[in-house]
Amino acid sequence: MNKCCCGKYSLPDGIPFEKNGYVHEPVDLEAGNFCGPRKNHDIRDLKKKVDELTSENKSLKEENERLKAEIQARQEPEKTDECKLCHFFGEYKWKFCPRCGKNLGERKMSLDFRLQIEIELFWKNITHNLGKMADEAGIYKALWRPNENGYVYANDIIDILEKGLEDLKKRPKHFEKFNSPNGWGLYEHFVPFVQECYDACVKHPKAKIYVSV
Repeated sequence: MNKCCCGKYSLPDGIPFEKNGYVHEPVDLEAGNFCGPRKNHDIRDLKKKVDELTSENKSLKEENERLKAEIQARQEPEKTDECKLCHFFGEYKWKFCPRCGKNLGERKMSLDFRLQIEIELFWKNITHNLGKMADEAGIYKALWRPNENGYVYANDIIDILEKGLEDLKKRPKHFEKFNSPNGWGLYEHFVPFVQECYDACVKHPKAKIYVSV
């Protein structure tokens, strides 16, 4: 049988009751129950409500800041690319290479990967923000810069994509570290993209590779 906090009364249903201006509550240390004047209970309940509202307000402020940051990131997304002059690979917020200062000009925000034999057989598009992840998996040059590295036909990059895809699937936690902070370019999107590119290359090994960056 439940006792009140002061031990004076039994509370069979665990329901507080008031007598002579005193509220008696069942023993529950986690809830902060006690026996005492009604005004003290009112003060406790008001303080609890203030704490809840403060916590809720803090969460709303944090969510507000997160949404502001996301809006800014989507308005001015970082561009992951490689400088053709010094081959520095990284994220460029501006149109100049941070290493050599080359004017990179206007760049597309995503990669177009195509396979073609007279007619287009396959096309896939993905954001440049996944360039770092691709580089870590050893497939950046095969997908982003194939022609510059001597890869002309789909057959030229099958082994490279196969190895990179295997590594991507084997170490998801590692590659998730390269997720784009603005949410545009995630591991969960990149693996299916690479899988489709690999499958298309296997299906059309004699197709020529065309990319647009």
